[in-house]
Amino acid sequence: MAYLQYDPLVLEQIQKIELEILAEFVRICNKYSLDYFLNYGTLLGAIRHKGFIPWDDDVDVCMPRKDYEQFLKISEKEFNGKFKLSGPDVKNHYYNLILNISKVGTRFCTSYDHGNYHIGIFIEIYPYDSLAENLKERKRQIRKTAFFQQLYLVYNVDFLKNSVSKTAKNFFPRLVSYIVHILLHLFHVHEDWIIRKHHEASTAYNGKSSILAQFVAGVVEEGSLQFNDLYPLREVPFENIMVKIPNQYDKLLRSLYGDYMQLPPEDQRQNHYPYLLEFHDGIDN
Repeated sequence: MAYLQYDPLVLEQIQKIELEILAEFVRICNKYSLDYFLNYGTLLGAIRHKGFIPWDDDVDVCMPRKDYEQFLKISEKEFNGKFKLSGPDVKNHYYNLILNISKVGTRFCTSYDHGNYHIGIFIEIYPYDSLAENLKERKRQIRKTAFFQQLYLVYNVDFLKNSVSKTAKNFFPRLVSYIVHILLHLFHVHEDWIIRKHHEASTAYNGKSSILAQFVAGVVEEGSLQFNDLYPLREVPFENIMVKIPNQYDKLLRSLYGDYMQLPPEDQRQNHYPYLLEFHDGIDN
């Protein structure tokens, strides 16, 4: 993930829309008593900045699997046409295995997406499943989910052509991924099969372990939580709304970022600067 600096007004508008989506998500979860919690940079922003990290352009929210599945069932009717879901568990797929909620009438395309998907400015929702307690089984589970996660990306993205970084150093891996991309389509491997295999591996230990983790975006063990670290959920301010976070948020953030209260130097900052951005309000890039 690269870092490119936004025009401050553009970033402010992106964050404003993401906050609008997050507020709608929180409203639905509160209405139906669904558990969720902020994670990753969004959790860090809530603790360190009481809102967005100043240069951040995304929102990460996690849900236990049962709450995630319930959210999928009721969200569309609650959105009333203003927002939409895209991702592996709904009819509108995306290039990765992360569910997102986007605002209808906007557009946010990453370099990987490259305009092939009609996704608006969005927030991401990660389901949390059980991580195997046995070390050998855990490593196998992580390898298996990582394999299908990468396979899905390679299926949907031509990394030779559409990549954040195109250097001589990464040319060979990009070439290999392009060849695999072609072969997957040539042999008619369906993306739904990849989704199903990833889901089977992710949920294999549900009900058998008290360790929870997400399996769609790396940092599986670093972002894992014991059930007692997650609950009871806390409530904190994020910009102008109240949101839920893990009970032992400090333990989680230290696992992910170390001394997380220190601002990183600019060359270590990350964002998702878009290939294409549309607000449909007169501010387009």
